[in-house]
Amino acid sequence: MTADLIYLADRLAIQDVLVRYCRALDRHDLDLAFSVFTADATITFYEGKAGPAREVLPELVAGLEGCEAAQRTISTNTVIVLDEEARSEAYFVAYYVMSRPPLDKQFITFGGRYLDRLRKVAGEWRISSRVALHDWDQVTPLAVDYPEREKWMKGRHRGSPNADDLSYTLL
Repeated sequence: MTADLIYLADRLAIQDVLVRYCRALDRHDLDLAFSVFTADATITFYEGKAGPAREVLPELVAGLEGCEAAQRTISTNTVIVLDEEARSEAYFVAYYVMSRPPLDKQFITFGGRYLDRLRKVAGEWRISSRVALHDWDQVTPLAVDYPEREKWMKGRHRGSPNADDLSYTLL
Protein backbone atom coordinates (compact mmCIF):
# COMPACT_ATOMS: atom_id res chain seq x y z
CA MET A 1 0.00 0.00 0.00
CA THR A 2 1.32 3.46 -0.84
CA ALA A 3 1.98 6.06 1.85
CA ASP A 4 -1.08 8.06 0.74
CA LEU A 5 -3.36 5.02 1.03
CA ILE A 6 -1.95 4.14 4.44
CA TYR A 7 -2.57 7.73 5.60
CA LEU A 8 -6.16 7.64 4.29
CA ALA A 9 -6.81 4.29 5.95
CA ASP A 10 -5.41 5.56 9.26
CA ARG A 11 -7.44 8.77 9.02
CA LEU A 12 -10.67 6.83 8.37
CA ALA A 13 -9.91 4.47 11.26
CA ILE A 14 -9.33 7.45 13.57
CA GLN A 15 -12.60 9.03 12.42
CA ASP A 16 -14.33 5.74 13.25
CA VAL A 17 -12.87 5.87 16.78
CA LEU A 18 -14.27 9.38 17.28
CA VAL A 19 -17.71 8.42 15.98
CA ARG A 20 -17.86 5.27 18.13
CA TYR A 21 -17.10 7.39 21.19
CA CYS A 22 -20.03 9.68 20.34
CA ARG A 23 -22.33 6.70 19.89
CA ALA A 24 -21.15 5.21 23.18
CA LEU A 25 -22.05 8.34 25.14
CA ASP A 26 -25.34 8.90 23.33
CA ARG A 27 -26.43 5.30 24.00
CA HIS A 28 -24.89 5.18 27.52
CA ASP A 29 -22.82 2.20 26.38
CA LEU A 30 -19.87 1.93 28.74
CA ASP A 31 -18.35 -1.12 27.03
CA LEU A 32 -18.31 0.71 23.69
CA ALA A 33 -16.79 3.78 25.38
CA PHE A 34 -13.99 1.67 26.86
CA SER A 35 -13.30 0.13 23.45
CA VAL A 36 -12.04 3.41 21.94
CA PHE A 37 -9.42 4.05 24.65
CA THR A 38 -6.13 2.35 25.46
CA ALA A 39 -5.96 0.52 28.80
CA ASP A 40 -3.79 3.33 30.25
CA ALA A 41 -5.67 6.26 28.67
CA THR A 42 -6.31 9.51 30.52
CA ILE A 43 -9.20 11.93 30.11
CA THR A 44 -9.43 15.58 31.15
CA PHE A 45 -12.90 17.09 30.90
CA TYR A 46 -12.84 19.74 33.58
CA GLU A 47 -11.75 20.22 37.14
CA GLY A 48 -12.86 17.19 39.10
CA LYS A 49 -13.36 15.10 35.95
CA ALA A 50 -9.84 14.11 35.03
CA GLY A 51 -7.90 10.92 35.42
CA PRO A 52 -7.69 7.42 34.03
CA ALA A 53 -10.36 6.67 31.41
CA ARG A 54 -11.37 3.53 33.33
CA GLU A 55 -12.44 5.82 36.23
CA VAL A 56 -13.75 8.88 34.36
CA LEU A 57 -15.88 7.09 31.73
CA PRO A 58 -18.25 5.41 34.23
CA GLU A 59 -18.89 8.82 35.83
CA LEU A 60 -19.55 10.44 32.46
CA VAL A 61 -21.96 7.73 31.34
CA ALA A 62 -23.75 7.74 34.72
CA GLY A 63 -24.10 11.53 34.47
CA LEU A 64 -26.02 11.11 31.22
CA GLU A 65 -28.60 8.73 32.70
CA GLY A 66 -31.03 11.65 33.17
CA CYS A 67 -30.99 12.41 29.45
CA GLU A 68 -34.16 11.53 27.63
CA ALA A 69 -32.36 12.01 24.32
CA ALA A 70 -28.79 12.76 23.33
CA GLN A 71 -26.96 13.28 20.08
CA ARG A 72 -23.46 14.46 19.43
CA THR A 73 -21.85 15.23 16.14
CA ILE A 74 -18.22 15.44 15.07
CA SER A 75 -17.05 17.95 12.50
CA THR A 76 -13.88 19.84 11.52
CA ASN A 77 -11.31 17.18 12.23
CA THR A 78 -7.58 17.77 11.96
CA VAL A 79 -5.50 14.59 12.07
CA ILE A 80 -1.73 14.27 12.11
CA VAL A 81 -0.50 10.70 11.73
CA LEU A 82 3.04 9.94 12.87
CA ASP A 83 3.54 6.26 12.11
CA GLU A 84 1.98 4.38 15.08
CA GLU A 85 0.84 7.56 16.87
CA ALA A 86 -1.50 10.36 15.88
CA ARG A 87 -2.89 13.68 17.07
CA SER A 88 -6.44 14.82 16.44
CA GLU A 89 -8.53 17.92 17.05
CA ALA A 90 -12.23 17.28 16.45
CA TYR A 91 -15.01 19.81 16.93
CA PHE A 92 -18.18 18.44 18.51
CA VAL A 93 -21.68 19.62 19.30
CA ALA A 94 -23.70 17.67 21.86
CA TYR A 95 -27.47 17.99 22.18
CA TYR A 96 -29.35 16.81 25.26
CA VAL A 97 -33.00 16.74 26.31
CA MET A 98 -33.23 16.67 30.09
CA SER A 99 -35.84 17.26 32.76
CA ARG A 100 -34.27 19.66 35.26
CA PRO A 101 -35.93 21.96 37.78
CA PRO A 102 -37.18 24.63 37.65
CA LEU A 103 -38.18 23.86 34.04
CA ASP A 104 -39.97 20.70 32.99
CA LYS A 105 -37.60 20.02 30.11
CA GLN A 106 -34.49 21.69 28.80
CA PHE A 107 -32.72 21.48 25.49
CA ILE A 108 -29.00 21.76 26.19
CA THR A 109 -26.55 22.42 23.37
CA PHE A 110 -22.86 22.15 24.14
CA GLY A 111 -20.01 22.86 21.76
CA GLY A 112 -16.36 22.08 22.15
CA ARG A 113 -13.35 20.20 20.85
CA TYR A 114 -11.66 16.93 21.62
CA LEU A 115 -7.86 17.12 21.60
CA ASP A 116 -6.69 13.53 21.33
CA ARG A 117 -3.47 11.59 21.23
CA LEU A 118 -3.97 8.20 19.67
CA ARG A 119 -1.83 5.15 19.16
CA LYS A 120 -2.17 1.82 17.45
CA VAL A 121 -2.78 -1.12 19.74
CA ALA A 122 -2.65 -4.52 18.00
CA GLY A 123 -3.21 -2.72 14.70
CA GLU A 124 -6.22 -0.69 15.90
CA TRP A 125 -6.28 3.02 16.66
CA ARG A 126 -7.27 3.97 20.20
CA ILE A 127 -7.28 7.19 22.19
CA SER A 128 -4.44 7.30 24.72
CA SER A 129 -5.09 10.83 26.00
CA ARG A 130 -8.09 13.15 25.63
CA VAL A 131 -8.61 16.75 26.66
CA ALA A 132 -12.13 18.06 26.07
CA LEU A 133 -12.38 21.81 25.60
CA HIS A 134 -15.62 23.65 26.34
CA ASP A 135 -16.14 26.40 23.77
CA TRP A 136 -19.80 27.34 24.32
CA ASP A 137 -23.19 26.16 25.57
CA GLN A 138 -26.84 27.12 25.50
CA VAL A 139 -29.81 26.01 27.59
CA THR A 140 -33.32 26.52 26.21
CA PRO A 141 -36.71 25.63 27.71
CA LEU A 142 -38.20 22.85 25.60
CA ALA A 143 -41.82 22.89 24.53
CA VAL A 144 -42.91 19.27 24.28
CA ASP A 145 -46.49 19.87 23.24
CA TYR A 146 -47.40 21.35 19.87
CA PRO A 147 -50.53 20.73 17.85
CA GLU A 148 -48.97 18.54 15.17
CA ARG A 149 -46.88 16.38 17.52
CA GLU A 150 -49.24 13.40 17.80
CA LYS A 151 -49.82 13.31 14.04
CA TRP A 152 -46.12 13.63 13.18
CA MET A 153 -44.92 11.13 15.76
CA LYS A 154 -47.57 8.46 15.15
CA GLY A 155 -45.94 5.23 13.98
CA ARG A 156 -42.38 6.54 14.11
CA HIS A 157 -39.56 4.65 15.76
CA ARG A 158 -38.33 6.48 18.84
CA GLY A 159 -34.68 6.65 19.81
CA SER A 160 -33.59 5.34 23.17
CA PRO A 161 -30.57 6.45 25.23
CA ASN A 162 -29.47 2.87 25.90
CA ALA A 163 -29.12 -0.58 24.34
CA ASP A 164 -32.89 -0.67 23.66
CA ASP A 165 -32.21 1.70 20.75
CA LEU A 166 -33.13 0.18 17.39
CA SER A 167 -29.58 0.77 16.12
CA TYR A 168 -28.36 -2.11 18.31
CA THR A 169 -30.71 -4.46 16.45
CA LEU A 170 -30.07 -3.13 12.93
CA LEU A 171 -26.29 -2.66 13.13
